[in-house]
Amino acid sequence: MPFPLLSLVRLRSDRYQESGADKDALGVIVMIYDEEAYEVEFSCQETGETFAMLAVPQDEVELAATPEQLQSASVAT
Repeated sequence: MPFPLLSLVRLRSDRYQESGADKDALGVIVMIYDEEAYEVEFSCQETGETFAMLAVPQDEVELAATPEQLQSASVAT
């Protein structure tokens, strides 16, 4: 089952290091290609600047938070 659009995901692979995204990097799903791949935007936590936009198979990311979880966390702060 695909993760929802705008979910926060953690990269499980180290094969994107040349693009600037190390294993365990956090990114946001900005496009769902099919049930097996996503376009994920990785950005710097301090500046918000995007450092990588990658097409990533679903098996190379894990769900860190759904959009609903992110929304409720931001409301609670």
